[in-house]
Amino acid sequence: MNPANDKPIKYLAYAAVVASVLALLAVPFFLREEKESVVYEKFLMGTLVEITIMEGEEERFDGAAQAAFAEIARLEEVFSSYKPESEVSMVSKNA
Repeated sequence: MNPANDKPIKYLAYAAVVASVLALLAVPFFLREEKESVVYEKFLMGTLVEITIMEGEEERFDGAAQAAFAEIARLEEVFSSYKPESEVSMVSKNA
């Protein structure tokens, strides 16, 4: 056997294995379905809050977004430094 002739065969086998692995890894990328995302925006906490929902049952998206906005609004009432009636402002004022 000639060792010089074995090198190209080894490189070709290695390249074939690498190409096969890369092809197998790429398959899910090309087969996945593009999901529609829904974006909700609301002005809260002194800024524009954006919620993007991409997974789940679409009929529940509105309720989920409204529940998230309600929680952000609740937290704003507690932690806001610019609302004089927030809990944080009351603590600062009475400290």
